[in-house]
Order: sequence, then C-alpha cells, then structure tokens
Amino acid sequence: MLALSGLLIGALSACGSQSDATREWEAVAGTALEVSDRWVRQRLPGTTRTAGYLTLRNPGATPLALVSASMPEAAVVEFHQTLRDGDRMRMVREQPVVLPPGETLVFEPGGRHIMILGLADDLPDRVTLSFTLAPIADPKADSKAGREPGVERPFTLSFPVRAVMAE
Repeated sequence: MLALSGLLIGALSACGSQSDATREWEAVAGTALEVSDRWVRQRLPGTTRTAGYLTLRNPGATPLALVSASMPEAAVVEFHQTLRDGDRMRMVREQPVVLPPGETLVFEPGGRHIMILGLADDLPDRVTLSFTLAPIADPKADSKAGREPGVERPFTLSFPVRAVMAE
C-alpha cells in the first residue's frame, strides 16, 4: 500500500494566474478529482520529449496522490517540478504528487509539469494520458469506517496538443 510522509504534503505549492472561481471544472470519472486547463505541448523538431499541463482540484476530504502516469506514444511519463537553484533552473522528479483535501494543484510551464519522454514522432491533435490515483490512507480511520485503505484508482484524460514555439 501507499505510505506517504506528511513532509510531502508540506512541500505542496499550488500557484497559478487563474483563480479557481474563473476556471471551468470537469469531474474526473471514478475519482474525487476535478480538472481544468489541460494540454500537451507538441514536441519540438529534433527532440523526443515534451510536457503536459493541467490544473487539478481535490474537493474531497481525503488527501490524494498521483502515483503514476503513462501514454501510448511515450516510453516514459513522469511528474516533474522545476526549481530555482541559485541562478540556475533544474527539474526534479516528483512522484507521487500529493493533493491535500480542498487544494488546487497547477501543472504549468516553468513549474510543476508532466514530463513525456521517448517520443518517436509528432503527436496527433489529441492524446490520452492514463494516471493512477491513490487516497493517502489513514489506517485507523479506514479501519473504523470499514474501508479498504489506500485503494488505487486508474483514470484517463484526453489532452489537446498545442504547437508552441521554443521559448
């Protein structure tokens, strides 16, 4: 089962330019999540990688964790965070990605993103990413409520692909 430290929750930073009130939210079937603003950047010529972006909201009462992602066109899909290290920027793998109850998490260029690696060709107009979501179990509370702790839930989302000039 999934065991996570409270340190992961403390490391969460959700920032973005659009407020939750102005976003158009869509429920993610089979989960407690809501999603908006999803898109994948078309890979640049001569490269085998790109990134995906979205905003997730957890309106539920249980902390959730994105534990994995995959895409048929890619060899590897990971969650990354771009961090400033002095005068340099660096990417750090972030798995799982924790989403506390009532919080919004923004995946955006220059910040947290879905890193898509090992692409052989340009992407079609839409791609599907598959994710695994798991509640962060509280064994005592789950036992009292008669729930199986930490049951992982797969879900898929369709993302439009956008051609974006190199920055």
